[in-house]
Amino acid sequence: MPKIKFITKEKKGVMRDNKTVIIFSKYSRYIADVLKNNGFDITVVDSDESILQKSKNCNVSAIIRDFDNNVHLFARRIKMDYFVSCIPLICVVSKNNKKEIFSFWRHGIDDYIFYPFSDEEILSRIIRLSNLNEKALNANPLTRLPGNITIQREIQKRIEKNMEFAAYYIDINSFKVFNDRYGYERGDRAIKFTAESIWNALKMAGYYYETDFAGHIGGDDFVVLTDRAKIDNFCTGFIDIFDSGIRKFYDKGDLLRGFIIGRNRKGETKFYPIMSVSIAVAVNYGGNLFCHFAQVSERCAELKVFIKKFKKSMYMVDRRNWVPKRQSLLRVAEQVDI
Repeated sequence: MPKIKFITKEKKGVMRDNKTVIIFSKYSRYIADVLKNNGFDITVVDSDESILQKSKNCNVSAIIRDFDNNVHLFARRIKMDYFVSCIPLICVVSKNNKKEIFSFWRHGIDDYIFYPFSDEEILSRIIRLSNLNEKALNANPLTRLPGNITIQREIQKRIEKNMEFAAYYIDINSFKVFNDRYGYERGDRAIKFTAESIWNALKMAGYYYETDFAGHIGGDDFVVLTDRAKIDNFCTGFIDIFDSGIRKFYDKGDLLRGFIIGRNRKGETKFYPIMSVSIAVAVNYGGNLFCHFAQVSERCAELKVFIKKFKKSMYMVDRRNWVPKRQSLLRVAEQVDI
């Protein structure tokens, strides 16, 4: 059977997927061998207490436990413990006890593996549940977009494949004072609108699932990945959608004035314009400019500081791999798209 491989080769400065499975079963040795050969880290324990202890001390993708008379009590303990309730619980069941699986779902057991085993079944169930669980945990609860972990992996994956790609760091200008002025409920709706606008702009630019990606860092910060050819279409489309739609979240009086009054971090009264977006774009030209996702983040963050000074919706593409590295942003601005 072909092995399903995860990242197992350590590289300096590169993330490694640590997928740990805890096993408490009389078939531990067999299950452990199957999973080890496919890139999982394995922890074998001999009690329910050990499962709970280990689950709180390491990054666990799944728990495998034999089905017995105590499994329902154990499942309740797992699901009532905040720190481990999200970990998928998989039971090993004899094919002679198929009727027992119908009682699983009432007690919080997430899935099952039949004995005698099929290697393919063990792998497919573990991989499916661990991937679903990882996506659910990492997704931003407000926008449902992938969060930091997935964002970092998506960038690193493109770097390691020597792909030429564009990374967009999107920040909403004047969001904090808007949130303070109108409250969290309206602020959340503005964030959701921004996420929807990003997706609509991606579709308008010709969304393709293998190269295009949208993630939500948190708050009013988003990350988008596309191929280089979509930069202008995505940025102009997103800015048009955002600028025309964000106004609906303001009261009429504030719209007529064109600003809201708020205080900065020093407590000083300031006039803040209608929200806009700053888009900093870093491009991995030729697929060999960056070697780590942190470099992409740093490049975008530096450029974003420069863009926000203009206090309007705009984007800028960093082309500093075409000029001396220590050249200033003011000089580079003459060679970027605004």
